[in-house]
Amino acid sequence: MRNAVEYISWSDTSITVVVPNTALSGKISVIVTGNKSNEMNFIVKPYLISVIPNAAFIGDEITLKGSSFGNSQDSNYVSFNNLKVTKCNSWTDYYNYCNSSWIGNKR
Repeated sequence: MRNAVEYISWSDTSITVVVPNTALSGKISVIVTGNKSNEMNFIVKPYLISVIPNAAFIGDEITLKGSSFGNSQDSNYVSFNNLKVTKCNSWTDYYNYCNSSWIGNKR
């Protein structure tokens, strides 16, 4: 079981926590004296930390670093100014390696 990094506040009717960097999308619940609450769906939004390099020629490979990208590309994608990159060379939950020539099914 994963623990929240930090509790901001806790009362009988409201709990505020910081979403930990290890959080995954899925069910969220509260455990009070061993009793589990009902579960609700929670989505961890993807977060982009860096693009390396931040300027490149068409066809160059770039690396996007962040979190919550998902472990595989599947239906996930990278967008350049609303143009979808159709394929990335590698895709993990924290890194994406994409070639800018794969934009918009042109390759």
